[in-house]
Amino acid sequence: MTTNRLRALVIALVLAALVAVLAIAAAAANRDREQPQAADGYVGLTVEDAGDRADANGLPWRVVEIDGVPQAVTEDFVPNRLNFVVADGIVTAYSTDAELTPGVHDPSTTESFVGLDVETAGNQALAADRPWRVVSVDGEDLVITADFQADRVNFVVVDGIVVEALTDAQLNTTD
Repeated sequence: MTTNRLRALVIALVLAALVAVLAIAAAAANRDREQPQAADGYVGLTVEDAGDRADANGLPWRVVEIDGVPQAVTEDFVPNRLNFVVADGIVTAYSTDAELTPGVHDPSTTESFVGLDVETAGNQALAADRPWRVVSVDGEDLVITADFQADRVNFVVVDGIVVEALTDAQLNTTD
């Protein structure tokens, strides 16, 4: 092979490699410009777009983590509120308050207290790291605070025995 042919072949190969690199870069740039549309509708969107979508769907939302840093949030319980986890301005995950507090609407989580004396029920609640309070004694409703704690157990007591145990969510739906 002559030197000129070899030189031409090397130049052609370098140009082909350069074209391939430019094509890959252009495809990546186009992909970054397109707004991601994940199947769930929020992951992959910017915080602003995810918030706009939640607003359009009538869903409350908040950002609970930004770039790995937990954000200060209220402890109120809104079952359908979306909690966005964000990295570099993009929603990477989300959950609802109901998903973050499993058992809030599940009466079976409180059944184990029924039939126990108040002291034993209270001790078991504390052992399970659940706040508790007595809301009614022998048919008389007690004055209670209006704050909401998703995992709190509210005891209805008759003759010193827990006859009903409700989460705050269940208590608020019985009024």
